[in-house]
Amino acid sequence: SAIFDDEGSVTIRNKYAQIFVGMNNERIVNDMQNWLIKNGIKTSKLCVDTKFRKNNFYYFYVFGKQFKDISRLLDVRHEKKLKKLKTFIRGDYL
Repeated sequence: SAIFDDEGSVTIRNKYAQIFVGMNNERIVNDMQNWLIKNGIKTSKLCVDTKFRKNNFYYFYVFGKQFKDISRLLDVRHEKKLKKLKTFIRGDYL
């Protein structure tokens, strides 16, 4: 969960709640994505942004229907992210 606390976010995009995890280290992002998948969490494909950064930026998303499941797996300690995650689990974000 330290990776999520540091490199993740809980956001609304196009009216949909999502968790975003991304960083320049492809191996770490890929390892976290694979760990989530092995624990039953569906993610977006691993994406790479090469246009706006000096180094490649690797990321993936987890969408709202799985927020309860992901909250059980991750011990989120970042206060703002935890508050948003709980709000999204309740469905109070629209």
